[in-house]
Amino acid sequence: MGNRSCDNKDGGRRRARGQLAAAACLAVAALVLSACSSGSSNSTSANTRTASGGSSSAPLVVDLSGGSGTVDPAQACGGFDVDFTSQFYARLTQYGSMPGPQGTMQFDPAKIEPWLATSYTVSPDGRTYTLHLHPGAKFANGDPIDASAVKYSLERSIINGGCGGYFIEDGLYTPKLVKSISTPDATTVVIKLSQADANFPQDLAQPAAGVVDPNVVNEHGGTKKGVINKWMQSHTAGDSGPYVLASYTPDVSATLKANPNYYGTPPYAKTVQVNFIGNDSTLLLRARSGEADVTIGMSAQAAHSLVSNSCCRVILNPTTRSEQILLPSNRYPTSNTDFRAALTYALPYSQILSKVEYGYGQIFYGPYPPLMKPQYDASLERPRTFDMAKAKSLLAQSGVKTPVKLDMIIDGSVPADQQLATIVQAAWKPLGVNVTITTLTNAEFQTKINTNPKPYQLGITEDGPGVIDAGYYLGYDMLCKSPYNADGICVPAADKLLNEVRTTVNPV
Repeated sequence: MGNRSCDNKDGGRRRARGQLAAAACLAVAALVLSACSSGSSNSTSANTRTASGGSSSAPLVVDLSGGSGTVDPAQACGGFDVDFTSQFYARLTQYGSMPGPQGTMQFDPAKIEPWLATSYTVSPDGRTYTLHLHPGAKFANGDPIDASAVKYSLERSIINGGCGGYFIEDGLYTPKLVKSISTPDATTVVIKLSQADANFPQDLAQPAAGVVDPNVVNEHGGTKKGVINKWMQSHTAGDSGPYVLASYTPDVSATLKANPNYYGTPPYAKTVQVNFIGNDSTLLLRARSGEADVTIGMSAQAAHSLVSNSCCRVILNPTTRSEQILLPSNRYPTSNTDFRAALTYALPYSQILSKVEYGYGQIFYGPYPPLMKPQYDASLERPRTFDMAKAKSLLAQSGVKTPVKLDMIIDGSVPADQQLATIVQAAWKPLGVNVTITTLTNAEFQTKINTNPKPYQLGITEDGPGVIDAGYYLGYDMLCKSPYNADGICVPAADKLLNEVRTTVNPV
C-alpha cells in the first residue's frame, strides 16, 4: 500500500477505470473459484467439460460479486462493466495468452494479436495503422461486420465522451490521438494518429473498441456527443463477439448464448448463466454447495476458507490490481499535503494484508504496482510503515483542526472494500478523523469517482489500469483534462513531458 501516487488494472482480468490518488495501495491477487465436486448438476457438468475437453450444452454457472453498470462498450468503466461487456463484442486485436496456475490459461499483456483484424501494418513514423479484417464476418443478426461498422464503432466511443473514448485515445488528450479513420474497402481500415503511439494496438484490444452494429444503434437512439444512450446500457447492438446477450436484468442475472454467426472458434460453453450477487456469504455458500461452477469477486477471507475444501479449486492469479484509498487533493482537508501524509502513516498495513487479503497481495508505496515491470522498482517503492506518532505530528503540522468529519464512499459489490473501510474508520478515529461510510451500487460508485469536480471526500476502490502501460497508468494522476484524475492535480508542464515520453519512437 502507499500514497499516490499508487494504482490497478486487473492484471488477470482487464479493469477499465483510471487509477486515482490513493492514501494507501496494496497490490492484490485475483481469486477465482471453480467447482470440483459433484455437489450439484452444475458442478458435475463443469467436471464433464473439463474432463472431455469439449463444449457442453449444460449451462456454465458463473457468480460475480457485483453487477454491471452498463453493457455499452462506449461507457463501460468499472471492472465488472468491461469484463462482462467484452463477451459480446469482437475487437480488432486481442491479448495473447500464457499458461496460468493449476492448468489454467491467462492473458498475456505483453503480446497483442490480431482478432477481427487478420493482420495489420504500421507506417515507419508510427502514425498510420492499416488493418485488414476477417472476410465474411457477421453480427449475430446476420449484418456484415465490415470496415464501415468498425469505423462507426471506434468513432462512436470517441464521440460519446465516456470511458470508451479514453481507452481508444490511450488517455492522450492534447492533441487528440485518433486523427482520422478511413475505409478504402469493406475489409480495410486505416487509422491515422496525430502522433506515434506504440501502445495503440493494445488500445484496440479494449472492450471500448468492440464492434457494434450501426443499424441497431441508430434504431435505438444513435450516438450523440456527451449523451449516454440509455438503451445501450442494458442491451447489446448486434453482438459481434463469441456470445449473445439472451437476457439481462441489471444487478440480478444474465444469460449468455453462443453466437451462431461468430466467425472465430466457438466458445467453450454454449450457455453461460451469470448471477450478480453482492452478498459474500451467499457467494461462499453457493460455491461450497456446487451451485456455481465459477465464482469471481468473493472476498479473500471467504476464498481462503475453501482452500482445503474438496468442493472447489481456489485459483490465484497475480495482477496489477490494488486496494486504494482515494483522497482528492482539490477537496479540503485532503487538499492539505501534511494531512494526507498523516493519514497514510495511520494505517495498519500488515493487518490489512493479513486480515483483509489473507496474504494474497503485497504492500508497496509508489507509482507502480509490483507486477508492472520493468517500471516497478522495489528499492524506490518500499512499503510505508504504520507510525501513529508520526501521523499525529504531521496532523499537528498540517494545521487542520480536529475533530474533522469525512464521508467515505465505497462500492458495495466489493467485499474487500467494505472490510478495508471499517479498518480505516477505526484506525483514523484516534487522530480525531471521524469517517462515515456510504455504500453505493457499482453504477453509482463509478459515476461519482469519474465526475469532476469530485463529489466525494474519500473513497475506497479495488481497481487498476484498463490498459497495462506505465505512461497510461501515470495519466490517471497527471492529466489536467482527464475526468479520471481523482487527485485533481494539474501541472501542464508535467503533462507535456508525459506526452513526449509516451509518444517517442526511440526505444531508449
